[in-house]
Amino acid sequence: MRYANVTKGYGVKYWEIGNEVYGNGHYGATWETDHHASLSPATYANYVVQYASAMKAVDPSIKIGSVLTTPGSWPDGIVGSGDSMDWNHTVLSIAGSKIDFVIVHHYPYSTSQADLLGKPQAEIPGMAGALRSLINQYAGSTAPNVGIAVTEGNADAYKVTTVEGATDYDDGGVLSRRFLRAAAEHAVRAVLRHPDDHQAGVAGGQPGPGRQFDLAHLRARGPTGER
Repeated sequence: MRYANVTKGYGVKYWEIGNEVYGNGHYGATWETDHHASLSPATYANYVVQYASAMKAVDPSIKIGSVLTTPGSWPDGIVGSGDSMDWNHTVLSIAGSKIDFVIVHHYPYSTSQADLLGKPQAEIPGMAGALRSLINQYAGSTAPNVGIAVTEGNADAYKVTTVEGATDYDDGGVLSRRFLRAAAEHAVRAVLRHPDDHQAGVAGGQPGPGRQFDLAHLRARGPTGER
């Protein structure tokens, strides 16, 4: 962050600590590499607190986001070995008052085009409501200022063909537009659409309801490894 904002003067405002860290093996799935001795949500949350403090000491204007599991999607609600609560409750109970926004991803599963295109309105309200309830429970006096960011979103299944003839998950952008509308209606402050090839993308713009914004992914590095 010092290199980006002080040395280079990029002015990156929004920083995400990690990416889908719950996929580090703590719940069985291992798509995210993590070499820490403990893979627990408490370990992650404590690093979030440390990084938020250190980074804001360098640039107090930045905003820090913490990774949560998407309500209703794996591994939401699962209490891992050695834990007393699931990922979201554990992370927010430790870091809730130290962060500026929470991060989830939205990959609706469907078996038909019609069903898929109805997913944003069907799922975003409940997702946003559950996250807001958790924020209110754990963030204390800062809760009204803690935002919700969906930093990846696409269809998890059922490919359709776009108007250009290319195979895509999104029917000519209809899913994306409905997703953005639902996000704006339910105070999801920022959205990034995940490219179909699953390569990380950064979108530019100003933060606001249903708007894209500059986002930097930070894989918090601790003394025993990455994350």
